[in-house]
Amino acid sequence: MIPTLRVRLTALYGGIFAAFAALLLLASYWLMARHLDRTLLPDDAAASLAQLRLQYLLALAGATLVATALGWYVAGRELGSMARALQARERFVANASHELRSPLTVIRTEADVTLADPRATTGELRAMGEEVLVAADQMDGLLDGLMVLALSERPRREPLDLASAVGAAARTVFSEDVRVRLDLGPAAVHGERRMLERLAANLIENGVRYNAPGGHVAVRTCAEEGRAVLRVINSGPVVARGTAERLLEPFERGGRARDGRGAGLGLSIVRAVAEAHGGRVALAPRPQGGLAVDVVLPLAERRAASGGQRPRATVSADSSAPRR
Repeated sequence: MIPTLRVRLTALYGGIFAAFAALLLLASYWLMARHLDRTLLPDDAAASLAQLRLQYLLALAGATLVATALGWYVAGRELGSMARALQARERFVANASHELRSPLTVIRTEADVTLADPRATTGELRAMGEEVLVAADQMDGLLDGLMVLALSERPRREPLDLASAVGAAARTVFSEDVRVRLDLGPAAVHGERRMLERLAANLIENGVRYNAPGGHVAVRTCAEEGRAVLRVINSGPVVARGTAERLLEPFERGGRARDGRGAGLGLSIVRAVAEAHGGRVALAPRPQGGLAVDVVLPLAERRAASGGQRPRATVSADSSAPRR
């Protein structure tokens, strides 16, 4: 099917370019013919026009060949991009289907096994109910992540301080063993506050989850070189560079332990939200362990204010609730 589409697109693009070239040559030939009729004798004008027709026909043939080659190249690029997008969507749908099927399988298995036993006790029924609730929570988290990915393509834009959004997100993340340190400098951006809070919360939660007891997560915001930067650095196990490069893909955990509380969408949501706001994400493993993640967003132009610049806030946070 793709070869057929490429031929059709080549004919379309090449035909348009060739028709445009033919119109230009025809207009040029008509102007030259009028000029030669006014300036030369009839026999000389006729001979000159005959040579001119031959040259223009050769030029049209060359333009047609160039148009065909150019149309073939452009059609190949467009179809290649389309094929990659379709493959990525197919992988995403397949992964989402697999992730949704896992908790559904747990729910169905627990219900079938427990209800098939006529001597099931109240404790066994309660245990089955608890397993079903855990699986339902997993499905709820997955669906929430998929919804964020879908909505991140159309963020609402409003002026806000990135430091404020990150501070609000940090207050929702807790850990008994990992220390979260905040160093929040002002960074004015245009974006959707809820989306940017989700971006920051996912980064901090990721740093807390894949860490070690007694570890730390350092969160910093600042404005530098005309950009707003959110930098999250966490300690933890050493991550291979090849593994780190894949962590921004949906449902990718990079071989890290699966704790049943996430579907591998956290960092892919970070990338989707950043790109929807005109920014980018850079992720690099640290030699001593853990990751360093930079989210770079366009810095909003700030109106002159008499109050001066808001001072930097430096906060440390320790907490004790599990990841959402």
